[in-house]
Amino acid sequence: MDRRDFSKGLLLSGVAAPMILRPSPSQSFIANNDKGHQGEGGVDQSLARIQLQIGTSIIVLTYLIMLLGNSPFGYNLGSPVKRFSANRADTSNIPILGDLTRQTLASQFRNAPVVATMYLINTMLILVPLAASMQRPKKTLLTHRDYEYEVPGRPKPLSLSTPIIGDSFRRSDAIGTARQRNSELLILIKPHLAMEGS
Repeated sequence: MDRRDFSKGLLLSGVAAPMILRPSPSQSFIANNDKGHQGEGGVDQSLARIQLQIGTSIIVLTYLIMLLGNSPFGYNLGSPVKRFSANRADTSNIPILGDLTRQTLASQFRNAPVVATMYLINTMLILVPLAASMQRPKKTLLTHRDYEYEVPGRPKPLSLSTPIIGDSFRRSDAIGTARQRNSELLILIKPHLAMEGS
């Protein structure tokens, strides 16, 4: 199926609406008017839509879709989520201080296996598991460039055509991976500060 036909079908069904912006030189990577504050563990925190900088474009994500089992699950990303600075020191091995500060993603997911590959179709992020046994996560984190995002809740069933999605993403290049530790999922979109080689 031609990718344009797939995009047209999604737009007509109201599943996704492209929100791709080309930044001017005066724009920062995250074009939000919100002001951050000291949040969990003393880390700068704010609420923001999940945005990816791919080449010279800023892409505001609308859906995160997980192709798990026979039916897709996912998140509607139309609302702001918690955003934290990913540029911070690892204090997990420091007594007392390590318990009071938010752990880095590298320390949280140290030795966690890669369980999925990530693709981007328009404004939808697609998770394709490496094995059919991958379980639906209870908590999902995403990191890209200098930020990490915390997506609330568990992914819910979505009314989408899995074969159509599959036909489209197989023509795209992977833009990241996902690691899982117990019921927590970490999505790493290149480039990022979290873990080397991911």
